Amino acid sequence: MLLKSLEIQGFKTFPDKTTLRFDRGITAVVGPNGSGKSNISDAVRWVLGEQSTRTLRCTRMEDVIFNGTPARKPQGFAEVTLTIDNADRRLDFDSDTVAVTRRYYRSGDSEYLINKVAVRLRDINELFMDTGLGRDGYSIIGQGKIDSIVGARSEDRREIFEEAAGISRFRYRKEESERRLNQAEENLLRLRDILAELEDRVGPLKEQAEKAQRYLEFASEKRTLEIGLWLNTLERSGHVLREHDDRIVIAKSHYDELETQLAAIEQQIEENFTQANACTARVDEARQEAAHLEEAAVAKDGEASVLANDILHNRENIARIEREIAQSDQSGKDMEEEIARKNAEIAEKTAFIEAKEAESAACMKRLEEIRKGMGETAAKIDDYSRQIRALSAESTQQKLASMTAASTIAEIQLRMQTVDQTLAEKHERAEALEQSDADFTKMLADSQERIQALSNAVKGYELRLNSRRQRAETAKQQSEKLNLDANECARRARLLEDLERNLEGFSQSVKLVMKEAKHGTLPGIHGPVSRLIKVPREYAVAIETALGPAMQNVVVGSEQDAKRAIGFLKQRDGGRATFLPLSNIHGNVLNEPGVEDCPGVVGIAGKLCTCDEQYNGILHSLLGRIVVAEDLDAATAVARRYRYRFRIVTLDGQVVNTGGSLTGGSLARNSGLLSRASDIERIRAQADQLREKAEEAAAALRSANEEASAAEAALAGARGELATAQEERIRIEAEHDRAKADRQTIAADLASLAQEKAVASERLEEQRAVQKQAEQKLEEMTIEISVLQGKMNEVSSSRSEQNQICDALSVDVQELRIESLSAQKDIESLRAAIADIERRKEDRVGHVEALRQEMQRVYASIASLQERIEDLKQEAASLREQAKASIARIEELNAQRMAFEKRPRSCAPKSVNSLARGRMLAMNWPV
Repeated sequence: MLLKSLEIQGFKTFPDKTTLRFDRGITAVVGPNGSGKSNISDAVRWVLGEQSTRTLRCTRMEDVIFNGTPARKPQGFAEVTLTIDNADRRLDFDSDTVAVTRRYYRSGDSEYLINKVAVRLRDINELFMDTGLGRDGYSIIGQGKIDSIVGARSEDRREIFEEAAGISRFRYRKEESERRLNQAEENLLRLRDILAELEDRVGPLKEQAEKAQRYLEFASEKRTLEIGLWLNTLERSGHVLREHDDRIVIAKSHYDELETQLAAIEQQIEENFTQANACTARVDEARQEAAHLEEAAVAKDGEASVLANDILHNRENIARIEREIAQSDQSGKDMEEEIARKNAEIAEKTAFIEAKEAESAACMKRLEEIRKGMGETAAKIDDYSRQIRALSAESTQQKLASMTAASTIAEIQLRMQTVDQTLAEKHERAEALEQSDADFTKMLADSQERIQALSNAVKGYELRLNSRRQRAETAKQQSEKLNLDANECARRARLLEDLERNLEGFSQSVKLVMKEAKHGTLPGIHGPVSRLIKVPREYAVAIETALGPAMQNVVVGSEQDAKRAIGFLKQRDGGRATFLPLSNIHGNVLNEPGVEDCPGVVGIAGKLCTCDEQYNGILHSLLGRIVVAEDLDAATAVARRYRYRFRIVTLDGQVVNTGGSLTGGSLARNSGLLSRASDIERIRAQADQLREKAEEAAAALRSANEEASAAEAALAGARGELATAQEERIRIEAEHDRAKADRQTIAADLASLAQEKAVASERLEEQRAVQKQAEQKLEEMTIEISVLQGKMNEVSSSRSEQNQICDALSVDVQELRIESLSAQKDIESLRAAIADIERRKEDRVGHVEALRQEMQRVYASIASLQERIEDLKQEAASLREQAKASIARIEELNAQRMAFEKRPRSCAPKSVNSLARGRMLAMNWPV
């Protein structure tokens, strides 16, 4: 015999089908703690029939099924198959391979199979007997097994040695045979009781049999007389029947005529009924058609409402576009005013330049006249003058550049102020939109959080509802189980009460005496010994063994009572019985020093029992000199110590008799006469406890059902709140999207203004650099002009006056030229600013045009939607007109149906009444 393989599926930590193969030699399974190594040996024990959940390291048998993980579902059953090579026929099974399978379901059902054939657990236990491989065999040594074997009692170790020696099979068969023999003995005892009971009934049954015989004779005579009476009755009835046959023929002809008329009327009624049903069917069709048309009209109205809502949204967009166009128009007006203002400045600057050019021409003319009157010395002076003029001209250019730069700087600063103001407004608007966006984001987050919370609440309510339902189902199962257990205990208690009431287990003589005592014919009868003493359950076997047949001894008040009972038994031939008179029997208690202190001694048998004080003498006479020990070893040791002067009984029913003889062996199933009353009380109390628990379970079931109903209502409320929150989130998202679009428009405007401001800042820095450079060059040239002027004064002192005049005129001319050039630069700056404003104006016009186009598209969409709404309204009105026509058709069909239903009533009654009278006439004869 060789272990070949172990197949595990759904058992503990083996959710998938796993096959472990064992070859010849040693197979080891290694791994860290908690990896499931012991589950393999548990699987082997389980498949071999282990029923103890404690041995399998479980709290209940359902725990052997894989219970699932967060990533895997739990299994519905556990299955283990153990395959053994049986080529040597070590197992008593005609096959080379034996596959033992055990399967357990979550419902509690289990299956055992050998080579895929269903068997009993007993068959598997018998198969592995004397092989050492059973669930209790020595082949499976688990954790702590060696320690349990070493520390086990001698009886438990004996079972292991018997299994190893190969005699456990025979011991099992012997116990099974003894159990069957005990059952047969009990059946024989009951049969004897039944036979004795039936023997008492033989006499009365004989008298009843004689009465039955006479009854049969009288019944035969009665039957003969009844036959003659029936023949006479039949002859008289024949004449009456012939008279009625003639009347029947006449009535039959009249009945046939009326049947023909009735058939015609029924056919007409059937035709009317068919037509009325057809009208009803058409009415139903028309009613369904009207309902469908009305539903279609309602759907059209709903679609029109949706389109009207779209129109409302489009009108809101138009209002927004108009506001943007108005803002743009206001900005355009500001630009136009600024362009007009700059054109006016250009006109002023042009007039100023013309005036300065006229003054400069006059000065030049006068200067030429003065120069013509000078002498030859003027050449050098001219040279200095030319240099001075060149420097003056260049100085004028630098001064003009400085003044132009200053003008440009002022213009740029003015524009930057305007841009800053616009940026501030845009930023303020952007901040408002950003705050609105933050508010919407917060609202969305709050809404999402609320939706998540409500979703979690819905899931929690669903879990709570499932748990409440599971709790209710568990409470229901527990209540039903407790009720069944309580009923079973009550049934067992009633059975034991019936046995106690019928004195089952007592001899026939005791039954007769107790029955007569109950009837009051035998006074002084107290009852059997077994009913008068009370024995703790743990000592019941020892006390029953010690009493033996004395359990059925009858306790009486005096000798006279005992004599009357014995005389009654002799008179009734009821057998023999032993009577214990209270007046004669006193008894004594064993008085051996130190006997109760010996190892293994439980106590004196009489002291272990209780009874009423008046029965103490009986108790001590029967049990006062008997010692109860724990086991046979302790009993023999105590008996040997006291030289076998008294009886000793062990708790399992072995006896050491006075003188040293031993009585013992396997006990038959005891009658339970001593413990029957206590068993009844115990079972009754257990039934009461189970009923109380059942009532508590029923209350828990009602509470669980109420909680489940409350959880279901809470779940419905949470789902409603979740739907409302989801609709609110959709609304907030739409408003948020509109705010985002506004933010994008503002962001584009801010970017454009920021770019314009950056360009202006660059130009401002450039102009400031130009102005600074021009001022530096102007200062240098002024110094050079002063030097040349000093040289020219040295060359021609005589012409100082002319030179002064010339210089003054030259300065005037230069100033005029500078002012003219400065005005020209101002004009160029104003024109550049106008061009910039025109460019921004063109951009604004394009943006306004885009807005107007968008508004035109929205207006076109509104017109299309309004046309669609009108079409839908017309379609709904048409559908309602059709529905009204269907309703009118229904009224017409109802009128037709009422006409068909009324038609047969006018023609049927007369013929039907005639037919009814004919039938009554035809049926009018006696039976």
